Amino acid sequence: MSKTEAIQDAIEALKRAGVAKAEIETILRGAGLDTTPPAAKSEPRTVSTEIQVRKARPGVYRVEGVHRLYLKKTNRKTGSYFLRYRVSERAPAEAGKKKGKIIARKRPELGLGSIDNISLALAIGLAEEFATKLRRRIDARGERDRLVAIETRDAAEVAPPAAMPTVADAVATYLDANAPSWKHVYARANWFNPISNYAFPVIGHLKVDQVEPRHILAVLAHADEKGVTVLGRKVRSRLKTVFDWLIAHGQRNAALGNPADAGVINAGRPKNGKTEIEHYRRIKLDDAPATFAKLYGISDRNVAIACWCFMALTAARPGEALAARWDQVDLEKKLWRNPVSKTGTTLDVPLSTAAIAILERAKNHRVSDLIFAGSGGGRLAHSNFAGAPTRAGIDAGTPHSWRSLCRDYAEDIGGFRRETAEAALGHSLGAVEKAYRRETGVEERRRLMEAYAGWLTKTSARTTSSPEGIARGAAAA
Repeated sequence: MSKTEAIQDAIEALKRAGVAKAEIETILRGAGLDTTPPAAKSEPRTVSTEIQVRKARPGVYRVEGVHRLYLKKTNRKTGSYFLRYRVSERAPAEAGKKKGKIIARKRPELGLGSIDNISLALAIGLAEEFATKLRRRIDARGERDRLVAIETRDAAEVAPPAAMPTVADAVATYLDANAPSWKHVYARANWFNPISNYAFPVIGHLKVDQVEPRHILAVLAHADEKGVTVLGRKVRSRLKTVFDWLIAHGQRNAALGNPADAGVINAGRPKNGKTEIEHYRRIKLDDAPATFAKLYGISDRNVAIACWCFMALTAARPGEALAARWDQVDLEKKLWRNPVSKTGTTLDVPLSTAAIAILERAKNHRVSDLIFAGSGGGRLAHSNFAGAPTRAGIDAGTPHSWRSLCRDYAEDIGGFRRETAEAALGHSLGAVEKAYRRETGVEERRRLMEAYAGWLTKTSARTTSSPEGIARGAAAA
């Protein structure tokens, strides 16, 4: 590339970046370059060969020797041909006159196509054909639009119908379209895995138009056999969402209806009374202090276990504890500003003396902005976090179940009000209550969290002022 071409390319790049003309001149002068675009000095504004068409810089060029035919280059590689002609509008002819008075003159343009689709020779042929039609007063633009409409219609009639997706493919397509908007890092896997485990073995291979309510009933029966009846109902609900989405996008015949509709499916299911709700597996409430003592005893050498302890002491959701950052913590005010994942709001979580001791210990091993970071400074994998107690030989239940332990302690042992216990868990209030209750009872929740931490560590507020005090309480437990 020559120096002249390099300067011109630089000018075009600055223009595309939105730099003003005066600023471009200043930049070029500062670099000791000529500010006059080279193309304005020497490049011809006509083309006559295919090579010239390909090498032409951005701009508008007249095709030499062909009336009304022009080339427009948007960049070095792309461009298109168009015709520029004149049309006169006349008023209705007066009595005794053949033509009316000209009332307007227009200079419309008629696109012929991209240089990638038509050659210069073809463009010249089209221009000559257009000139003939113009002389015969034929509406070339209307004729072109009519032919395009016919071609489009014919192409649609002969096009093969789109392949009908299977249920497995349809679920994947739905997830690709919707899962990116889900906030939780594991939302996609949590939503998809039950469908993969209990629906795909039964209906995953079927085309979406083949699925009937009897197939959904077979999915629920499969879940019943595996002992996950409640999860089976969730699978049905998710399948209903997928089929609604397919119908809305024309990928399932709307006349067939939604095979996973609750009314139809419930009518086909036996009435066996109220099914017991499945909960997260949890240890007994009375066993919580002894289990916490075991966890705390190894938390100084296991970051995943330290995160478990912090999660338990703050009644946070597992994902919230894993995502906790140092810039969310105010040690002076003893608060953790937790972005609650379920409500999308920030909850000021009072930090008990035991929770602060966990943070002080974690501070000595800080490797990133995350409080409980992996070895590389990134977020701990949920699977590694959730399985940490089991690998250490400790039965601690599931991570989420510790919120249930805190909730039961608050009312059954601590004697705190229901409203305080619900606020400590970051649960949303009802619409009416939320409209009037604007504060979150931080100090009342602070008393709850301190009492709960004392119960877990078998210490009082006076003996939990240091990690050593917690360790003594844990050892006593």
